Amino acid sequence: MKKNPDLHRHIAALNAAFRQEGYKVKLSGDHLEFREAISKIAGYSLTSPLDDRLVDLAKQLLWIGIEDSKGRLVGIEAGRVVKAPVKAGGLNRILNDEVFGRVLPVITKLPSVNLAGRLGYLGGAWVEPKLRGNGIMSLAVQLTAAHLVRCYGVDSVFGFVRSHHVGLALAAKGYAFTSATVIDLMYLHGSSEAETLCMVWTDPGVLAERYAGPAAYSLRPESVQSSGVKTRKKSRH
Repeated sequence: MKKNPDLHRHIAALNAAFRQEGYKVKLSGDHLEFREAISKIAGYSLTSPLDDRLVDLAKQLLWIGIEDSKGRLVGIEAGRVVKAPVKAGGLNRILNDEVFGRVLPVITKLPSVNLAGRLGYLGGAWVEPKLRGNGIMSLAVQLTAAHLVRCYGVDSVFGFVRSHHVGLALAAKGYAFTSATVIDLMYLHGSSEAETLCMVWTDPGVLAERYAGPAAYSLRPESVQSSGVKTRKKSRH
């Protein structure tokens, strides 16, 4: 993706939206620092694509930590580069090999859509339970995506979600992906059996169009439910 002169405008607006509600954003490309940060989160489990014991994350990882006014980590999101040239078979060719971090038959039935190019994988999402529904993760995903474009020039971003999160993933004020396809049989960390999941991604050209448009972001006192219907919530800030 060619550099967009408006990209920094969006990154600044996303950071400002966090600051307005008293949050501080930390950006890092250190995978060891990432592992140290998540080691302090009870119940957090690394997924294969972000596990530095399985994947070489040096020079291709970045992660964002959201801290509250007291300096406590309350949210996290990560992203890494996945090189999937169309001539080499695209993303489907590497989803189950060591490049993507295979530890199980991760996907037993490949997606019907085969992404290709220089892709940004988004994962590792976590928000402190009492703050979920405030839009923290939605902005964190969008900010991580913007930094993947800025730092690595990715053409598109993608990730995997459970079916009840598709509405949030595709909402413009949610994770802001634009497309989804069902994967009938896929294992996530901790899965005792294959589940029906969805791969979500941005269509080619969408990122460039988005960053050329208005940079309007805010943490909302409402949440976007999986159906895409907004439900009012009292603001905690």
